[in-house]
Amino acid sequence: MGRPVLIGIGLVFLVGGIADAQILSKSMVSSYEAGHPGVSIAANTPKHASLWTSTLPTTFSRLEKVDGNWRLGANMAIGGSYVFVTGKATPQVDGSYRLDPQFMIGPVANIGITPGSDGKLDGTLLVGGTIGFSAFAILGGYDLLLSRPVIGVGVQIQSLTFTESLTKLVSLR
Repeated sequence: MGRPVLIGIGLVFLVGGIADAQILSKSMVSSYEAGHPGVSIAANTPKHASLWTSTLPTTFSRLEKVDGNWRLGANMAIGGSYVFVTGKATPQVDGSYRLDPQFMIGPVANIGITPGSDGKLDGTLLVGGTIGFSAFAILGGYDLLLSRPVIGVGVQIQSLTFTESLTKLVSLR
């Protein structure tokens, strides 16, 4: 394994700490209760949460098919995705819930750079899907710029980290 690949794997675990948990605010939980008559969220009780949210999928390494052979290489890419997330929601003192994602799936588009065979950096544009457990995810699809199938390993940072406007809470029970 080359140094760029090892650095990429290290960055996945480093950035994974950012993506590990998000906060469902008290106002988001209250809005959910208001839209679901008869549902009352008991305080201090862990819940199972399901939601749709946008993410920033970030990859630092990828497996790509070049001339009929699969090759592992370094990659630096960031993109956008809208995923279905399920996880454990733990109540916080302020009435919010900390969401620890356990599973996510959805479409993805990523742009970035990767070392080319000529030693120069090539641009990449991956379109496909993502599936993940906890904060880590596998992104698979087709690189439109390099014309090849690609599998990337990375992290998903939910938009809840930055804004709730792109998130739809589906269930909290």
